[in-house]
Amino acid sequence: NYGDDNITFINLGINFEAFLDWQVSLEKTGANRVAYGYLNGENSIGSQKSYLEIDNIPYYQRIKCEIISGRIKVLFQRHQVLFESAYHYECNESVFLGQLFLPRLQNAFDIIREGDNGIYNKIIEGLDYIVPLAKPGKQNHPSFASALLKRTIFLSLDLLETSDVYLAECIIHEFGHCQLYKVQDTVLLTQMDLNKRYYYSPWRTDPRHLLGLVHGIYVFSCVIDFYHQLLRKSSISSEIREWVYNRLILLVYQVFCAIRQVRKDEIAQAGGILLNDIHRQLQETATTLNIDLHNCHSELLEHQEAWKLKNCGPEFEIL
Repeated sequence: NYGDDNITFINLGINFEAFLDWQVSLEKTGANRVAYGYLNGENSIGSQKSYLEIDNIPYYQRIKCEIISGRIKVLFQRHQVLFESAYHYECNESVFLGQLFLPRLQNAFDIIREGDNGIYNKIIEGLDYIVPLAKPGKQNHPSFASALLKRTIFLSLDLLETSDVYLAECIIHEFGHCQLYKVQDTVLLTQMDLNKRYYYSPWRTDPRHLLGLVHGIYVFSCVIDFYHQLLRKSSISSEIREWVYNRLILLVYQVFCAIRQVRKDEIAQAGGILLNDIHRQLQETATTLNIDLHNCHSELLEHQEAWKLKNCGPEFEIL
C-alpha cells in the first residue's frame, strides 16, 4: 500500500488501478503472465487464480511512457514505488506536456548524433529512462541525475522554453553525472577525511563541496568535447554555430577556473588522474580555438564578484 490506488510494475511496463486490499496479491508467474487472487493462510495465492497476459493488457493499464531513439523510455508515471519521496511529486505525469516534450527530445538526440556519434551511442546504451519534471505551482525545476538511479536522468520541462541545442547539452550533462556515479561505486575521487572545505563553483550561486565541483568539471568537459565536435560539422546553421562557439568559449574558461580551485591534498589519486586528463584536453581545445587563458571571460568575472558578495565578501580570493 503506497498510499494511492495504483500498483506499478516498472520492469513489466504495466500500471494497475486497483482497490487496495490486504487479502489480494499479484505475482509474476511467467515471462508474459501475471497471476492475481486472494491470499490463503500462508500469505500466498491459493488455487483460485486468475491470469493476465502481459502482451494483451490494454493501453490504459500500461506504464505511461514513449520510446525515443529506439530504446530510451520517456516516463510520464509518478509513483512512490518508482522514485524517492524527495522528488517524487516533481515528476511530471501529464501526457499532454510529455507529448510536447517528445519531439524536442528527439531533435536533441538527433543533434547529439550529428555532432558526436560516439557520445550518442554511449547515451543510447547507458540510459534506460528520461523523466520529465514539472511540479504545479513551482516556477523552477532543475534537471538532475541520481546516484541511486544511474540509468535515469530527470529533465526539467522548463527546457521547453530553450533551444534544441541547449536541450542536447542538458542530456549530455546529466548523463555525465550518471557516468561519474558509476565510477564512484568502485573508486574514491576525493580524500573524504579532508573534504570539509567548500569551493567556488563557476556554475552555482552557492559554495560547493569538492565532490560537487569535480562533478561539474567532468560533466561540462563532456559538453565542451561535444560542442567542439559539433562546430566541425558543416550542416549546422550560422546562427547555431555562433551560439555554440560563444557557449563553448565560456565553458572552457569556467572549467579551467574550476580546476584551479581544487587543492591537490584534498583530491584522491583517481580524481587527480581524471582532472589532469581533462586539463590536458582543455589546453588542446583552447589552443585550437585560440582562447587566451591568461585573460578571463567577462561573464565569469561578473559571476565571481556576485558570488563573493553573496557568500564571503569581496576580499575572498578566487584562483
